[in-house]
Amino acid sequence: MQVTNRPFITNQATNTNFTSAPTPLMNMVLYSIQAVFSGGTVNGTAILQVSDDQVNPYNPLSFPPTNWTNYPDSQFTITTTGSTTWNVEGAGYNWVRVVFIDLSGGTATATVNAVINGKGF
Repeated sequence: MQVTNRPFITNQATNTNFTSAPTPLMNMVLYSIQAVFSGGTVNGTAILQVSDDQVNPYNPLSFPPTNWTNYPDSQFTITTTGSTTWNVEGAGYNWVRVVFIDLSGGTATATVNAVINGKGF
């Protein structure tokens, strides 16, 4: 069984829109992403996006995905610091990323750090 636990987003400011780097799931069928917002104010929305684009198992980032779809029911609004977790079972797609939209008009002062943990066969 494959297990991973690694950084997903590191010290990202929340006063601007951002998209995390695409992460290949490499046969993970169950994963969670825990995002921790800390250090100030935050006001925004976050959503998971997924892709079925090809993954090269020997060099996963050699074919970065170009086709993305919002994962159903994964969007939430963040208005206070703290943590949240996406927990996904039965992932049949190859890639995942997080898209964050700043709703503070650039005045937010928090940062976000996230970790991905996954299990597969």
